[in-house]
Amino acid sequence: LSKEAGLVGEAVWKHDLNADLRSYRRHPNILLSGDKIEIAEKEGKVASSDSNRTVRFLRKDIPILVRLRFTRFGKPRKDEDYELLLDGRTVAKGKLDADGQLVGKLQAVPKEAVVYLGVRRRCHRFKLGHLPPVSEICGVKARLLNLNYYSGAVDDDVDDAYNQAVSRFIKYNCGGDSDKFFAELVKRHGS
Repeated sequence: LSKEAGLVGEAVWKHDLNADLRSYRRHPNILLSGDKIEIAEKEGKVASSDSNRTVRFLRKDIPILVRLRFTRFGKPRKDEDYELLLDGRTVAKGKLDADGQLVGKLQAVPKEAVVYLGVRRRCHRFKLGHLPPVSEICGVKARLLNLNYYSGAVDDDVDDAYNQAVSRFIKYNCGGDSDKFFAELVKRHGS
């Protein structure tokens, strides 16, 4: 939204008009449908210069960081070949790092990422910008689904599959301590 308005995202998020939204959403990239974000009018700047000088203006753009981590049976898939496609275009090829991560900087916000991994070129698809906040049941379900603990619908219903997934996650990642659930879920998921 900020890019469409010609603004830097951080400036929109930190604007006083969005103080209420910041009080209940911790991250500007994880909002729910119905959340209202205010985009203030862009303020112009005036610059003066001698008429015989060349003046160069640079647009301030903050790249978007995408970080994907791949594991097999809980172990990082280090040094595997990958090809990254964003919205159908190949943008990077290389090897995963020692932690099984692929890290890239983007100037635009793609809707889909596809990663082909390894010699068999196994396909992994990701919707970008679709993750609900962890404070919502659907956000917890989405993260548990991404971590292979849950396989049901990503909605706000608390059902048996959800309860079992939460219990399994707590057992294997929190040492049985349910008070650590949200912090550990965000840590393991990366957001």
